[in-house]
Amino acid sequence: MFLNDFPTEILNQIFTHLSFIDLSYCANVCQRWNSIVINYNYLTTFNIEQEMTIPHDEYQNTSSFHRKLIYRPVTSNLFIFVPNLKYLRIIVKKEKEDLKIAKQLLQVQGKTLEKIIVDSPPYSNDEPDERFHDETDLIHDLTDELITPNLRELILNARLPIVSIWNEKSRQIIRKVAIDVGHQSQSNCWSCYYSFGNWLKFFEMCGGMKITDNRADHAPFFSPSEDVQIDSTNVKSFPLVEYLSLRTNIFRNQNGFVDLLLKIFPNIKQFELETWTQEYSSSIDVIVDNLINLEHLKVRIWWCCGRKYKHYSLEQLYINDNIINKIISKLPKLLSIDLEGHLEFSDTCLEILNNNKNLKNIILKHGGIAGHKINDESYTQPIIHFSENALIEFAKSHPLLDQLEINIGQSMVPTIGFLTKFIQHCPKLKILKLYVVENDVSLLVDDKFKTSCPQLETFYVGISKE
Repeated sequence: MFLNDFPTEILNQIFTHLSFIDLSYCANVCQRWNSIVINYNYLTTFNIEQEMTIPHDEYQNTSSFHRKLIYRPVTSNLFIFVPNLKYLRIIVKKEKEDLKIAKQLLQVQGKTLEKIIVDSPPYSNDEPDERFHDETDLIHDLTDELITPNLRELILNARLPIVSIWNEKSRQIIRKVAIDVGHQSQSNCWSCYYSFGNWLKFFEMCGGMKITDNRADHAPFFSPSEDVQIDSTNVKSFPLVEYLSLRTNIFRNQNGFVDLLLKIFPNIKQFELETWTQEYSSSIDVIVDNLINLEHLKVRIWWCCGRKYKHYSLEQLYINDNIINKIISKLPKLLSIDLEGHLEFSDTCLEILNNNKNLKNIILKHGGIAGHKINDESYTQPIIHFSENALIEFAKSHPLLDQLEINIGQSMVPTIGFLTKFIQHCPKLKILKLYVVENDVSLLVDDKFKTSCPQLETFYVGISKE
């Protein structure tokens, strides 16, 4: 029996254990193998660190510090062209060696690729920006007509910097961007002061702006100052970018940063923000006053007070009825809302949500404030008080609802009778997660009820997790 006589199921089992490079060779064996490798998406992701680092047994005498820096030597015949490969996700850190490997892969495979996602592990890059130069510019190769002539869509989830300046083709094919202009540590409040230089670097990369920075070299801290001036008269935009994910320590209208961001990405419809601030409301104000065409909104906020262990006033970080009112009243096109943190809601929240009957996804979870715990009895826990009638009216007002994850409060008991009524009014609902504060909710929902609601792909009623 020849290997090619094996049924597809057996070949699939074999292929799942192979590396990206080994699979690329398999895809060149014959048309059948190529079809299997391509159609089952075995070659969709190339993780440079995972694929190229030398195994432990080959450098067991090397210190742990240097192990991260040891890669397999990249020979000229390491990569092989794979016919029919049109989509590729590259996971790359901003280390120079990673970028060189990614560029060599593009030199071999780029001509067939129509869509590329550049991704990077979160919070994995701790080196200073100064060590990166023009030769590490990955965007140049991604958008070079000779290297990737058929590229039609480029999504950037990689952290800065992977580029010195975007060229004109990149402006016409980039559709999604994730920007990280914050410091590495999300729990170090002093890291706020290091974001300013990253913002300036990002604006320089976008081109079309003249930046004058007359700050003293020994003053890295950020404060609004006339020493830094940005002329954005000739700013160049990315017209196809509708999705923007932003991680930053600065998200206010200081120095017009938000205004510049909107000039660069004028057509944002989906916005995800991860930021540090002294209050929730101020960041929401910036969003609803500037991004009026938003359809999808996700916000995660960490407390920042200048002192890492200083107690904080919870009222500054409540997600309450007022914040929901700002979002719903000023973002009429919104289809999805995702907020997490300390919640303080009443029936008013549900009545406000009823004003937008097009909402498909609602996530209002009590996940606490990341990195912090309430250990001072002088601060009270937020209160969520929804009535059963208000929740039923809420369900009636959202027939398009596809996903709902919500804390339903201290006084609400999700009985089978209530859940049956609720789901009847949401025929498209596929994901339902209700969080309560009862000590034991295991008896509230039985298996018979779950089987009577086949529309639900995910269903959960349980304790709210801090």
